[in-house]
Amino acid sequence: MQDTFRRIASADREKLERFFEKRGTRLCNDSAGAALLWAQYYEDAVCALGDTLLLRETFPGIGTVYLAPEQENDAAYAFLEQESERRGERLLFFPVAESELEALTARYPNAEVTPLRDWYDYLYNASDMAGFPGKRFHGQRSHVNKFDRLYPDWRFEAITEANLPDVRAYFERHAERYHKDNETAKAEEGYVRDFLAHYADYGGAPQSGVLYVGEQVIGFSCGEIVGDTLIIHIEKADIEFDGAYQKLVSEYAKMYVTESVQYINREEDLGDPGMRQSKENYHPVKLLEKYLVKV
Repeated sequence: MQDTFRRIASADREKLERFFEKRGTRLCNDSAGAALLWAQYYEDAVCALGDTLLLRETFPGIGTVYLAPEQENDAAYAFLEQESERRGERLLFFPVAESELEALTARYPNAEVTPLRDWYDYLYNASDMAGFPGKRFHGQRSHVNKFDRLYPDWRFEAITEANLPDVRAYFERHAERYHKDNETAKAEEGYVRDFLAHYADYGGAPQSGVLYVGEQVIGFSCGEIVGDTLIIHIEKADIEFDGAYQKLVSEYAKMYVTESVQYINREEDLGDPGMRQSKENYHPVKLLEKYLVKV
Protein backbone atom coordinates (compact mmCIF):
# COMPACT_ATOMS: atom_id res chain seq x y z
CA MET A 1 0.00 0.00 0.00
CA GLN A 2 1.60 3.25 -1.13
CA ASP A 3 1.76 5.94 1.51
CA THR A 4 0.22 9.26 0.54
CA PHE A 5 2.41 11.01 3.13
CA ARG A 6 6.19 11.38 3.00
CA ARG A 7 8.68 11.84 5.83
CA ILE A 8 9.67 15.44 6.49
CA ALA A 9 13.22 16.67 5.90
CA SER A 10 15.27 19.78 6.65
CA ALA A 11 14.36 21.11 3.19
CA ASP A 12 10.76 21.43 4.42
CA ARG A 13 11.64 24.02 7.08
CA GLU A 14 10.22 27.07 5.29
CA LYS A 15 6.96 25.30 4.43
CA LEU A 16 6.63 24.10 8.00
CA GLU A 17 7.36 27.57 9.38
CA ARG A 18 4.56 29.08 7.29
CA PHE A 19 2.23 26.26 8.25
CA PHE A 20 2.80 26.58 11.99
CA GLU A 21 2.79 30.39 11.95
CA LYS A 22 -0.70 30.22 10.46
CA ARG A 23 -1.93 27.83 13.17
CA GLY A 24 -1.05 30.32 15.92
CA THR A 25 -1.54 28.01 18.91
CA ARG A 26 1.73 28.75 20.83
CA LEU A 27 2.13 24.97 21.33
CA CYS A 28 5.70 23.70 21.09
CA ASN A 29 4.44 21.01 18.69
CA ASP A 30 3.41 23.74 16.27
CA SER A 31 6.96 24.71 15.36
CA ALA A 32 9.28 23.66 12.57
CA GLY A 33 12.14 23.07 14.98
CA ALA A 34 10.21 20.57 17.09
CA ALA A 35 8.93 18.75 14.02
CA LEU A 36 12.41 18.43 12.51
CA LEU A 37 14.20 17.56 15.73
CA TRP A 38 11.76 14.80 16.67
CA ALA A 39 10.96 13.72 13.11
CA GLN A 40 12.48 10.26 13.39
CA TYR A 41 11.06 9.48 16.83
CA TYR A 42 7.52 10.57 16.01
CA GLU A 43 7.71 9.51 12.35
CA ASP A 44 6.65 12.98 11.20
CA ALA A 45 5.24 12.96 7.68
CA VAL A 46 3.51 15.52 5.48
CA CYS A 47 1.09 15.52 2.58
CA ALA A 48 0.21 18.50 0.39
CA LEU A 49 -3.48 18.72 -0.46
CA GLY A 50 -3.69 21.69 -2.79
CA ASP A 51 -2.48 24.66 -0.74
CA THR A 52 -3.05 22.76 2.50
CA LEU A 53 -0.23 21.01 4.34
CA LEU A 54 -1.27 18.00 6.43
CA LEU A 55 0.95 16.60 9.17
CA ARG A 56 0.92 13.04 10.53
CA GLU A 57 2.82 11.70 13.53
CA THR A 58 3.00 8.52 15.60
CA PHE A 59 3.04 8.94 19.37
CA PRO A 60 4.04 6.04 21.66
CA GLY A 61 1.01 4.88 23.61
CA ILE A 62 -1.37 6.91 21.44
CA GLY A 63 -0.93 5.81 17.83
CA THR A 64 -1.08 7.58 14.49
CA VAL A 65 -2.35 11.14 14.87
CA TYR A 66 -2.97 14.17 12.66
CA LEU A 67 -2.94 17.89 13.30
CA ALA A 68 -6.42 19.29 12.83
CA PRO A 69 -6.77 21.28 9.56
CA GLU A 70 -8.54 24.62 9.48
CA GLN A 71 -12.15 24.12 10.45
CA GLU A 72 -13.58 25.36 7.14
CA ASN A 73 -11.40 23.00 5.08
CA ASP A 74 -13.95 20.26 4.44
CA ALA A 75 -11.79 18.67 1.75
CA ALA A 76 -8.89 18.18 4.18
CA TYR A 77 -11.09 16.51 6.78
CA ALA A 78 -12.66 14.25 4.15
CA PHE A 79 -9.17 13.29 2.97
CA LEU A 80 -8.05 12.40 6.51
CA GLU A 81 -11.21 10.39 7.11
CA GLN A 82 -10.51 8.40 3.97
CA GLU A 83 -6.81 8.10 4.83
CA SER A 84 -7.46 6.68 8.29
CA GLU A 85 -10.02 4.25 6.85
CA ARG A 86 -7.53 3.18 4.17
CA ARG A 87 -4.95 2.50 6.89
CA GLY A 88 -7.50 0.62 9.00
CA GLU A 89 -7.08 3.07 11.89
CA ARG A 90 -9.33 5.25 13.95
CA LEU A 91 -9.00 8.94 13.06
CA LEU A 92 -7.10 10.66 15.89
CA PHE A 93 -6.24 14.35 16.24
CA PHE A 94 -3.37 15.34 18.56
CA PRO A 95 -2.32 17.69 19.92
CA VAL A 96 -5.52 19.69 19.78
CA ALA A 97 -5.16 23.12 21.37
CA GLU A 98 -7.86 24.56 23.58
CA SER A 99 -8.62 27.15 20.88
CA GLU A 100 -9.29 24.38 18.35
CA LEU A 101 -11.40 22.11 20.53
CA GLU A 102 -14.84 23.70 20.18
CA ALA A 103 -14.78 23.75 16.38
CA LEU A 104 -13.40 20.23 16.13
CA THR A 105 -15.98 18.74 18.47
CA ALA A 106 -18.71 20.62 16.59
CA ARG A 107 -17.58 18.81 13.45
CA TYR A 108 -17.37 15.48 15.30
CA PRO A 109 -19.97 15.71 18.11
CA ASN A 110 -19.56 12.04 19.08
CA ALA A 111 -15.77 12.25 19.36
CA GLU A 112 -13.99 11.10 22.50
CA VAL A 113 -12.00 13.98 24.01
CA THR A 114 -9.17 13.38 26.50
CA PRO A 115 -6.88 16.03 28.02
CA LEU A 116 -3.33 14.69 28.34
CA ARG A 117 -1.78 16.56 31.30
CA ASP A 118 1.73 15.16 30.84
CA TRP A 119 1.87 16.89 27.46
CA TYR A 120 0.74 20.35 28.60
CA ASP A 121 3.21 23.13 27.72
CA TYR A 122 4.45 25.67 30.25
CA LEU A 123 3.99 29.25 29.03
CA TYR A 124 5.76 32.16 30.76
CA ASN A 125 5.82 35.92 30.42
CA ALA A 126 8.97 36.62 28.42
CA SER A 127 9.91 39.62 30.57
CA ASP A 128 9.68 37.50 33.73
CA MET A 129 12.28 35.07 32.44
CA ALA A 130 14.68 37.86 31.52
CA GLY A 131 14.62 39.74 34.82
CA PHE A 132 12.97 37.49 37.47
CA PRO A 133 11.10 40.49 38.96
CA GLY A 134 9.21 40.71 42.25
CA LYS A 135 8.78 38.48 45.28
CA ARG A 136 7.68 35.45 43.27
CA PHE A 137 11.10 35.19 41.65
CA HIS A 138 13.19 35.86 44.75
CA GLY A 139 14.61 32.32 44.62
CA GLN A 140 15.61 32.57 40.97
CA ARG A 141 17.26 35.97 41.50
CA SER A 142 19.16 34.59 44.48
CA HIS A 143 20.52 31.74 42.35
CA VAL A 144 21.58 34.17 39.61
CA ASN A 145 23.28 36.47 42.12
CA LYS A 146 25.13 33.54 43.66
CA PHE A 147 26.22 32.40 40.22
CA ASP A 148 27.59 35.87 39.48
CA ARG A 149 29.56 35.89 42.74
CA LEU A 150 30.98 32.39 42.33
CA TYR A 151 31.78 32.61 38.63
CA PRO A 152 32.63 36.22 37.72
CA ASP A 153 34.31 35.09 34.48
CA TRP A 154 31.06 33.84 32.94
CA ARG A 155 29.88 34.90 29.50
CA PHE A 156 26.88 34.13 27.31
CA GLU A 157 27.06 34.27 23.53
CA ALA A 158 25.19 33.12 20.46
CA ILE A 159 26.12 29.71 19.06
CA THR A 160 28.22 30.12 15.93
CA GLU A 161 30.36 27.88 13.75
CA ALA A 162 33.33 29.09 15.81
CA ASN A 163 32.03 27.85 19.19
CA LEU A 164 29.94 24.95 17.89
CA PRO A 165 32.76 22.42 18.55
CA ASP A 166 32.76 23.53 22.21
CA VAL A 167 29.00 22.95 22.41
CA ARG A 168 29.27 19.52 20.81
CA ALA A 169 32.02 18.44 23.20
CA TYR A 170 30.04 19.78 26.14
CA PHE A 171 26.94 17.86 25.17
CA GLU A 172 28.84 14.58 25.04
CA ARG A 173 30.06 15.20 28.60
CA HIS A 174 26.56 16.21 29.68
CA ALA A 175 24.96 13.16 28.06
CA GLU A 176 27.39 10.83 29.82
CA ARG A 177 26.99 12.53 33.19
CA TYR A 178 23.20 12.90 33.19
CA HIS A 179 22.18 9.92 31.05
CA LYS A 180 18.70 8.48 31.63
CA ASP A 181 17.57 5.06 30.45
CA ASN A 182 13.92 5.83 29.66
CA GLU A 183 12.93 5.76 25.99
CA THR A 184 12.07 9.44 25.62
CA ALA A 185 15.28 10.62 27.27
CA LYS A 186 17.38 8.39 25.04
CA ALA A 187 15.52 9.66 21.99
CA GLU A 188 16.12 13.27 23.06
CA GLU A 189 19.82 12.57 23.54
CA GLY A 190 19.95 11.24 20.00
CA TYR A 191 18.13 14.15 18.39
CA VAL A 192 20.26 16.75 20.21
CA ARG A 193 23.42 14.97 19.08
CA ASP A 194 22.12 14.84 15.51
CA PHE A 195 21.10 18.50 15.62
CA LEU A 196 24.56 19.59 16.75
CA ALA A 197 26.29 17.28 14.27
CA HIS A 198 24.27 18.66 11.36
CA TYR A 199 23.72 22.19 12.60
CA ALA A 200 23.96 23.78 9.17
CA ASP A 201 21.59 21.23 7.63
CA TYR A 202 18.95 22.20 10.17
CA GLY A 203 19.47 25.82 9.17
CA GLY A 204 21.03 26.30 12.58
CA ALA A 205 18.69 27.41 15.32
CA PRO A 206 17.74 31.06 14.86
CA GLN A 207 17.80 31.53 18.64
CA SER A 208 20.70 29.61 20.22
CA GLY A 209 23.09 30.54 23.00
CA VAL A 210 25.90 29.02 25.05
CA LEU A 211 26.95 29.78 28.64
CA TYR A 212 30.64 29.71 29.53
CA VAL A 213 32.55 29.91 32.79
CA GLY A 214 36.03 30.84 31.74
CA GLU A 215 36.67 28.72 28.66
CA GLN A 216 34.39 25.88 29.84
CA VAL A 217 30.90 25.44 28.42
CA ILE A 218 28.43 24.78 31.23
CA GLY A 219 25.13 25.03 29.35
CA PHE A 220 23.32 25.94 26.15
CA SER A 221 19.80 26.63 24.86
CA CYS A 222 18.26 26.44 21.39
CA GLY A 223 14.84 27.49 20.20
CA GLU A 224 12.85 29.51 17.70
CA ILE A 225 10.32 32.31 17.58
CA VAL A 226 6.85 31.44 16.29
CA GLY A 227 4.50 34.41 16.28
CA ASP A 228 4.73 36.10 19.66
CA THR A 229 6.29 33.10 21.41
CA LEU A 230 9.90 31.99 21.88
CA ILE A 231 9.81 28.19 22.04
CA ILE A 232 12.77 26.55 23.75
CA HIS A 233 13.55 23.14 22.26
CA ILE A 234 16.86 22.37 23.99
CA GLU A 235 18.02 23.51 27.42
CA LYS A 236 21.00 21.85 29.10
CA ALA A 237 23.18 22.99 32.01
CA ASP A 238 25.58 21.52 34.57
CA ILE A 239 23.88 21.55 37.97
CA GLU A 240 27.21 21.36 39.83
CA PHE A 241 27.58 25.05 38.95
CA ASP A 242 25.26 26.75 41.43
CA GLY A 243 22.59 28.73 39.62
CA ALA A 244 23.60 27.55 36.14
CA TYR A 245 20.07 26.82 34.97
CA GLN A 246 18.66 30.08 36.33
CA LYS A 247 21.50 32.01 34.72
CA LEU A 248 20.98 30.20 31.41
CA VAL A 249 17.24 30.91 31.42
CA SER A 250 17.79 34.59 32.20
CA GLU A 251 20.61 35.28 29.76
CA TYR A 252 18.87 33.40 26.96
CA ALA A 253 15.73 35.49 27.45
CA LYS A 254 17.74 38.71 27.61
CA MET A 255 19.41 37.90 24.29
CA TYR A 256 16.36 36.83 22.31
CA VAL A 257 13.26 38.47 23.80
CA THR A 258 12.22 41.47 21.71
CA GLU A 259 9.18 43.74 21.78
CA SER A 260 7.33 41.30 19.55
CA VAL A 261 8.02 38.32 21.84
CA GLN A 262 5.47 38.23 24.67
CA TYR A 263 5.84 34.63 25.86
CA ILE A 264 8.36 31.86 26.33
CA ASN A 265 7.25 28.24 25.95
CA ARG A 266 9.52 25.83 27.86
CA GLU A 267 7.62 22.81 26.56
CA GLU A 268 6.07 19.90 28.47
CA ASP A 269 7.24 17.83 31.46
CA LEU A 270 6.12 14.41 30.08
CA GLY A 271 5.03 13.40 33.57
CA ASP A 272 8.52 13.61 35.09
CA PRO A 273 8.00 14.79 38.72
CA GLY A 274 11.33 16.60 38.96
CA MET A 275 10.86 18.37 35.66
CA ARG A 276 7.30 19.32 36.58
CA GLN A 277 8.43 20.86 39.86
CA SER A 278 11.23 22.74 38.12
CA LYS A 279 8.92 24.20 35.47
CA GLU A 280 6.30 25.17 38.06
CA ASN A 281 8.99 26.97 40.09
CA TYR A 282 9.31 29.51 37.28
CA HIS A 283 5.64 30.51 37.69
CA PRO A 284 4.02 29.89 34.30
CA VAL A 285 1.22 32.26 33.36
CA LYS A 286 -0.62 29.43 31.65
CA LEU A 287 -0.47 25.71 31.01
CA LEU A 288 -1.22 25.16 27.34
CA GLU A 289 -3.65 22.26 27.30
CA LYS A 290 -3.36 19.50 24.72
CA TYR A 291 -6.26 17.21 23.90
CA LEU A 292 -6.50 13.87 22.15
CA VAL A 293 -9.64 13.74 20.01
CA LYS A 294 -10.74 10.29 18.81
CA VAL A 295 -13.30 10.45 16.03
